[in-house]
Amino acid sequence: MAAPTAILADWPGTDTGAKMEEMQMKRISNLLRGACIALAGLGATAVPALAEMSEITGSAAYRERIALPPESLLRVELRDVSKADAPSTLIAAQTVYTDGRVPIAFKLPYDTRLINDRHSYAVSATLSHDGQVLFRTDTVYPVITRDAGEEVDLLLVKASAPAPETDAAAGSAADFAGTWLAEDLMGQGVIDNLQSTLEIQADGTVGGLAGCNRFRGDVDIEGATFRAGPMALTQKACIPAVGEQEQRFMKVLGAANRIVMDGPYMKLLAPNGTEIGRFTKMN
Repeated sequence: MAAPTAILADWPGTDTGAKMEEMQMKRISNLLRGACIALAGLGATAVPALAEMSEITGSAAYRERIALPPESLLRVELRDVSKADAPSTLIAAQTVYTDGRVPIAFKLPYDTRLINDRHSYAVSATLSHDGQVLFRTDTVYPVITRDAGEEVDLLLVKASAPAPETDAAAGSAADFAGTWLAEDLMGQGVIDNLQSTLEIQADGTVGGLAGCNRFRGDVDIEGATFRAGPMALTQKACIPAVGEQEQRFMKVLGAANRIVMDGPYMKLLAPNGTEIGRFTKMN
C-alpha cells in the first residue's frame, strides 16, 4: 500500500505538489517579465522620430518672352548659406515637370528639424531641358529665418548670358577706385543709418568701415576676377546687430571671387555666381 501514498504526494494539493506548482509559476512569471522587457526595448528603438515637415511655396519666372521646350524641368533647392566662405549645405530639393508656361508655381517640403534659427537659408532654382540648364537664379533669395518667411518669388536669368558688366570696363583696381557703400550683404540687406564702406585705391589697397571697426588690406582685381588678401581689423566691441553686419561684410570680402558692374551697382559674386555683396559709389 506504499505505492499509492508516493503517487498522491506528487499531486496538486499535497505539500510536494504545491511546491512544484509554485516553482513553475515563478518560472513562467520570470519568462513573461523578460519577454515584456525585451518587447518594450524593441518598441523603443524600432520606431524612429517622425519628421516635422513644413514647406516653402512660391513661383519661378523669367523676363524673356520665350516659351520653354516641352517637358522642361524646374529644380528648386533649399540650402544653408550661413558660411559665405564654405560650400552651402543642401536641406531639401524638388524637381517638377513644367508645361512650358511661366510663372511656375512650386511647393518645397522640408524637415524643420534641420533648421537652426541662428543660420541663414536661401532658395535657388534652375530650369533645364535634356540636361542643359536654360535659366537659373543669380541672386540670394532668403527664406525661413531672420523674418524671411516661407513664400518666395524667384526671377531666373538665362544661363548662357554672361554676368552683366555694363557701366565699367573691368580690368584692374583702378576701374573700381572710390568709396563704395554696402546696400546688401548676403541677401540680408543692411542696417539703416549704418554705413559699411569699401574704399578701393587704384593700386589695390583697400580699407573702410566694416561695422564699428575699420579695416585695411589689399585686393587683386584682374578682369572680373576679385581676390582679397588678409585684412587688418580694429578690435572695438560692437553692439550685436552692428557686429553681425560687420561679420557679414568681412565674409563677403573673403568669399567673393568676381567683381562686376550692373547699372549703378558694383556687385561681388561667390564662386557659384551668386551675388553676395551689392554696393553703390559714394564719390
